Amino acid sequence: FYMFTLPAYHFVQGWLLALVVISAIGAGAVYLLSYSLQRFVLRITPGMRVHLSALVGIAMMLAAAGTWLGIFDLASHESGIVAGITYVDEHARIPMMYVVALLTLLVGAAVIVNGVIGSSYRVPIFGIGLITVASFVGTGLYPVAVQQFEVGPNELEAETPYIDRNIRMTRVAYGLDDVEETNFPARPALTPAQVDANPVTIENIRLW
Repeated sequence: FYMFTLPAYHFVQGWLLALVVISAIGAGAVYLLSYSLQRFVLRITPGMRVHLSALVGIAMMLAAAGTWLGIFDLASHESGIVAGITYVDEHARIPMMYVVALLTLLVGAAVIVNGVIGSSYRVPIFGIGLITVASFVGTGLYPVAVQQFEVGPNELEAETPYIDRNIRMTRVAYGLDDVEETNFPARPALTPAQVDANPVTIENIRLW
């Protein structure tokens, strides 16, 4: 999934989003050209409003899909203390990314509905502003605050489960998860003759 499927989803989502954005820019340019030919008589017809609203709404829905796919990318990102999910990701960033994705999806649907049944520009302007604020606070300021005030004072305790998972899964990846451990009890009896007979080993002992 992470090697092939997820990148394919990202490619399709990015391609569709770019297509819709270019379509919206092209449609807007055509409508502006028609206004210029009419000496800028600004009169948006219901068809134009529905068309542009649909393009903007679909673009926002595709952006919501990109945010949702970004949650899976956190499983392999390397911005934290270990590669993958950290305490801040699980308790702050991921929940807020779900909120932002859902909010963007709902606002996109509201923009489309508003274009069909209404003519006010307040809904898209308010929705885009709300998403901007939610993204800035939810995926920017809030994770930083959690890292600073909740994780920072006791980082070892907070990150220990994630470090343990990272080590455990690294062993699985390298096929070292089924190594048999055997205890070798130390023998305290050591004679001067044994020390003299093993100079290489003695010289290689690390001093603490």
